Amino acid sequence: TLLSAEGKPIARRGAVIAEPVDATKLPQHVRNAFVGIEDRRFYSHWGVDPRGILRALVHNVTSGGGSQGGSTITQQLAKNAFLN
Repeated sequence: TLLSAEGKPIARRGAVIAEPVDATKLPQHVRNAFVGIEDRRFYSHWGVDPRGILRALVHNVTSGGGSQGGSTITQQLAKNAFLN
């Protein structure tokens, strides 16, 4: 946590464990921004995005060491909920 000269928190870096956020209480533009950044095809696939996985696979194989992820919001939720 980064503090101001007065000792008040102004920014956090790293893992921050806090209370879950109720997405229905967030403004619609914030929800849209999250979906746009994390999984822009969220509403057009069934939780697994073959196109995204294939794109990440091709990039990872051809980039010489670079890596991309192909997981969807649904896959990230399942990973965080069921794996430790």
